[in-house]
Amino acid sequence: MKYPIPSSTTDPYGLTNDEFGFSVYTLVLFAPVDIQQTVQDLRDAVEVRRSMLPAHITIKGPFCGIDSIDNVKKRIDSVLAGASEVNIRLESERISRTLPNAENIGLITVDVSEELDQLHRHLFRELDPVSTCAYWPEIRGEFRPHLTVYHEPVPEKESLASTLLDSLKISDEFRAETVSLMGHVGTPFRGQWLPISEHSLVRN
Repeated sequence: MKYPIPSSTTDPYGLTNDEFGFSVYTLVLFAPVDIQQTVQDLRDAVEVRRSMLPAHITIKGPFCGIDSIDNVKKRIDSVLAGASEVNIRLESERISRTLPNAENIGLITVDVSEELDQLHRHLFRELDPVSTCAYWPEIRGEFRPHLTVYHEPVPEKESLASTLLDSLKISDEFRAETVSLMGHVGTPFRGQWLPISEHSLVRN
């Protein structure tokens, strides 16, 4: 599938906090608590060094350069007014690899359903005019939803991380009822993610 290219982009490495106290923002669909806990146990076992959100699917990758958090929230709500709960289906493929920058990562790919595709496209379209994209897949015009199980385990446990990923037992399907706006404090990947707001996908 073809996806739009952001109108403004930046390298996420080295970004500092903006006037609102965050270096980047992202929109995610959190996995159920039981999946979050199982994934966190694996991360703890391999001593992940990266600042990571609980198990989730990124629906709009990290962005920065906003002039108002309230404006971002309003734009999210305008999209979700016409949306509904999203079914997430994890695929059987589990990928463990070392990236070109030498970072080790393990993830589970996600089926790109029509509802997931449309939610991403609409959020992208609404936020692109008021933000700068800081997410490499989107900069390349890609949308590859996945659940990142680990990223940057200590080097001596990279092999163990791959083994644990292959044997990880979690549900392969769940419903996402909320889009969460998260903000990252500090240099990306070494600071802390904090919740900003939640936006319901459930129509009353």
